[in-house]
Amino acid sequence: MTETQKTIEKKVMLLTGGTDGIGKEYLIAAAKNNFKIYVVCRNIKKSEKVIAEVKSISGNDDIKMIVADLGSLSQTKRAVQEFLNTGDPLHVLMNNAGMFGLQHRTLSEDGLELIFSTNYLSTYALTLGLLGKIRETQGARIINVVSGSYMLIPQFGFDVSRDDYNAEKHYEMLRQYGLSKLSVIYLTKTLAKLLADTDITVNCIDPGAVKTNINRNLYFPLNLAIWRLRITRASEWMSAEKCAQAYWYLTTAQCLGKISGYFFDNKGKLIDPLPIVYNEEYAESMWDLAAQLTGVRL
Repeated sequence: MTETQKTIEKKVMLLTGGTDGIGKEYLIAAAKNNFKIYVVCRNIKKSEKVIAEVKSISGNDDIKMIVADLGSLSQTKRAVQEFLNTGDPLHVLMNNAGMFGLQHRTLSEDGLELIFSTNYLSTYALTLGLLGKIRETQGARIINVVSGSYMLIPQFGFDVSRDDYNAEKHYEMLRQYGLSKLSVIYLTKTLAKLLADTDITVNCIDPGAVKTNINRNLYFPLNLAIWRLRITRASEWMSAEKCAQAYWYLTTAQCLGKISGYFFDNKGKLIDPLPIVYNEEYAESMWDLAAQLTGVRL
């Protein structure tokens, strides 16, 4: 294959959360498959090391870094503009970054609860900010990483359309995480409806129980409970590399070219989610809330 052929055939991806765990394994797969990749990252030193490693493994030097803390809405918007300034098309947007494990309520620079802001509001702002570019690209795919923790929301008795999304009255880490991921599921389904007359697909995937470092910031006794599960039920925990294969399946499988608005598990199989996922009032409420808080609208 000539260099000219490689340039013509190269697709472009923007990836968040690509320097550790599943995201890193997915980055390696994308690099090996000759994608041009923009990695949105917060830690410059760590990201430079990971990108250099992936370039060495894959032989693909077309991996670039966009520095942004996705806990900040202004930095998220800046990342959008930095990508748009490249003039590149966008074939795949992989929203993989996530915040988890904060024992105490922590606010972003925007005064927003950090888990909810990082996991949902930044995903909303990044995706809608790039949507014009995505619309220009034939067969583009948006993939949002979610979590089975959304199932906790009904157990908390949380009214998604009315209750305290910013945890001003009461903070519970698992509730905030579950709410943020449920909101991303709503975002996925809403975008799929809005883009139904296009060839763009929007789907989400739950990585499930995976051997990564996402639990490293967990506090006692939750950290102890997680580590016990990893030991006593080790066979049920998937490796990051294997889970990344499911991500890659959603990215490239031709049979999914017209499948949009769906929920997949870490084996690439369709999941039938709980009824709360189909609550259109909640979905509309969270869309409107994101538009209000981020200032980003279609």
